[in-house]
Amino acid sequence: MKRGGKTLGDFLKVLWREKGQDLIISVGSPPVIRKPGTLIPIGENFLTPEQVEELIYSVLNSKQKKIFEDGRELNFSFGIRKMGRFIANIFRQRGAPSAVFRFIPFKIPKWDEIDIPKKILPLLNEKNGLVVVSGLPGSGTREIMASLIEYINEHREVFIITIEEPIEYLHHHKKSIINQRQIGYDTESFSSAVEYIESQGPDVVVFNLVDSKRRLQSVLELAERCCLCMILFRIPDAKQCLNYIIKSFPVQEQPFVRERLADSLLFILTSRIVETKKKIMLKKEVLINNSRLKTLLKSGKFKG
Repeated sequence: MKRGGKTLGDFLKVLWREKGQDLIISVGSPPVIRKPGTLIPIGENFLTPEQVEELIYSVLNSKQKKIFEDGRELNFSFGIRKMGRFIANIFRQRGAPSAVFRFIPFKIPKWDEIDIPKKILPLLNEKNGLVVVSGLPGSGTREIMASLIEYINEHREVFIITIEEPIEYLHHHKKSIINQRQIGYDTESFSSAVEYIESQGPDVVVFNLVDSKRRLQSVLELAERCCLCMILFRIPDAKQCLNYIIKSFPVQEQPFVRERLADSLLFILTSRIVETKKKIMLKKEVLINNSRLKTLLKSGKFKG
C-alpha cells in the first residue's frame, strides 16, 4: 500500500478508507493497518522513535503528555469529522513509544445488519437482569453492544447510563435518554460511578469494562435488584463467560454467585471470527437462560 501521508491524520484516513480495524504505530516498522487475519503496511519506510513520538504527541493534550511521560499508558477516544471515532491506546515497548488506534464508525449498525439473533430482542425489554456480550478482540463485540443499546434507544422510553473506559460509539437521545460517562473524565473511577447509580435511577446501565471481582459484584447486585445491566467481556464463548464470573470469586462465595447468576442472567451473546477459504466472517451464538441452566447453576453442576 502506498504511504498515505506523514501526519497521524493521514494515516488514520488510510485506516478509514481501507475499512481496517486498527492502525498500529511502532518503531522499526511502517505504520500498519490491521484487518481480520492480515496486516497491511502503509509504505516501506520504517518509523524512528522520534517520528513515532511526533505522531503520538500530535493527538495528546498537555495533561495526557504529562501522564505518558510519567510512565503510564493512555486509553482515550476522539473523533475526526466526516470519518469516525478512534480509540487510542498509547504505551511504551522496549523504552520506545507505540500506539494502536481502533476505528469506530459514527454510524451505529442496526441489529439485523450485523446478524444479531432476533430471539434475544424481547429480553431487552426486561426491567432488570444481566446481558453479556462477549468475544475476542476483532470479533465485533463493540458494535454488537452499540447496536443493542441503540435498539433499546429506539424502542423504549427509558433512562440509560453507560460507564465506559473510554467512550466508544456516540449515542443520541431518541425514545430513551442516554448519558454516557467516561471513567477518568466524567467520573473519577468505576466505583465512584457505581456508588451513585441507584440515586440517578437509570433503567439500563451499560459497562464496557468489567475486569475484577469488585466490579462484577457491583454489576450482579444492580442486575438483581435495580435495572437491566449490560456488560462486555473479551472471552470467546458463553460457558467460559459463566466460569469466569463464578471463578472470579473465592470458593466459599461461589454458591451465592451461582444463585445470583441463575436468577439474573438473561442471555450471553458471543461473536467469533470464522475463516473459510473464500472469506472471514463473524459467527454469533446465543445462550439464553432457561429452567435447565438455572437448575445447573444453582445445583453447582454447571460445567464449562
